[in-house]
Amino acid sequence: MSLRMIAASGQLGYGFNEESFERALSLGPDFIGCDGGSMDPGPWYLGAGKPFVAETPMNRDLRLLLRAAVARNIPLIIGSAGGGGGEPHVALVRSHVEEIAREEGLSFNMAVIQSEQSPEVLKKALRENRIQPLGPIEQLTPEQIDLNTRVVAMMGAEPLQHALEQGADVVIAGRCTDAAIYSAIPLMNGYRAGPVWHLAKVVECGAQIIEPRTSQDCVVGTLFDDYFEVEPGAGDRVCTKLRVAAHTLYENPSPYELKEPAGTLITRDAIYEQVNER
Repeated sequence: MSLRMIAASGQLGYGFNEESFERALSLGPDFIGCDGGSMDPGPWYLGAGKPFVAETPMNRDLRLLLRAAVARNIPLIIGSAGGGGGEPHVALVRSHVEEIAREEGLSFNMAVIQSEQSPEVLKKALRENRIQPLGPIEQLTPEQIDLNTRVVAMMGAEPLQHALEQGADVVIAGRCTDAAIYSAIPLMNGYRAGPVWHLAKVVECGAQIIEPRTSQDCVVGTLFDDYFEVEPGAGDRVCTKLRVAAHTLYENPSPYELKEPAGTLITRDAIYEQVNER
C-alpha cells in the first residue's frame, strides 16, 4: 500500500517548472498541496491584509494546480492562503480560484476555512486561562488584544480533514502549519503518524531538498507503511540524504523534534538511505 503526494512549490506564487510538474503528475499522485504563506516577511502583511506575493504569479500557479487536480479528480489543498491566512488573504485566494474556475470551465466542491480570531474570542480565552506565553514573556492583556489589527490561529490537520470529509475537492485554508497540508489525507487513510508527519515536514518547502537548487520547484513524496521516499519532479535534479535530513531542522530549534498542534514528532531514530541517484 502506498500514497503519493505532490508538493508543488514552497510558496504559492513563487512558481514551479511546468515540465517538472507534468512529470510529477505522470507518477499518479493522490493529492496536490501547496503552502500559501509564511511569517518570514514580518507582521505588516498580516495586519494590512495584503499578500507578499504578486497576484499575477499567484494566479498562474493556481491555474496550473486547479487544472491538474480537477482533470485527475484528486484533492488540492492550499494552506495559509494569501500569505498571512487572515480573512482578506483567504478571500483574495478564493476570488482567484473562482475566477479561474469560470474562465477554465472547471467544476469542483470548494471548502474555505477561516483562521482569523475576533478580539471577543481572544478575550474570552484569556479569561478562561487558555492563552499562555510562548516563552519568557509577560502574559497577554485585554488591552494588548485591542491593539492588534488582525490575529490568526494556526490550525493543524483536523480542520482540513473535516473539509475533505464533507466532500471538498479544493480546500483553501487560513493560517495552518505547513506540514498539516501534507498530513491530513494520509492520516485519514490510516497511515502511521510518525512517517506521515516526517514526510510532510520534508516536502513542505518543495525544492528546498533538491540539488541543484536554482529555483522553486515541485517534489514528490511517496508514503509506505513504515517509510517514505522523496524525489524531484524535475528529471535532471536529485534529492540527497543530507538535504532531506537537514530539512527536519529547517525552521526548527531541534533537529529531532517537530512540534505540531496534534503533538510532537520525534525523529531521533529515523534512518536516511539514498535509494538511487535521484
